[in-house]
Amino acid sequence: MSADNWALCPQCNARAQREHREAVDAVMATYGKVPVKAFDAARAKLGAAPETDHTFREDYEFYGAEEGTVTAHYGGRCTECGLNVKFRHDEVVWTAESAAGGPVDDDREDER
Repeated sequence: MSADNWALCPQCNARAQREHREAVDAVMATYGKVPVKAFDAARAKLGAAPETDHTFREDYEFYGAEEGTVTAHYGGRCTECGLNVKFRHDEVVWTAESAAGGPVDDDREDER
């Protein structure tokens, strides 16, 4: 599989947001305790909350309708922090019995 998408890593993004929030809190804690010019300079250095890079590589594919079972396969991994996930799901969409008018045993509710 090739990379189908590069997404923001939720773990890296949460860490960057937390670190920025902690830096803001540290500067704000100095309010009234340091000269105004020093406080304003420290606050100006903070800037906006950082945006992380798209470091979470997502690979996915779907196949199998012709055989009667559709397979969804997903894998994702961050190149920075190593967060990863991988899963596969198979769903029967057709059987020889269903072609003869019988039900597909797939736990779907009957829509009558």
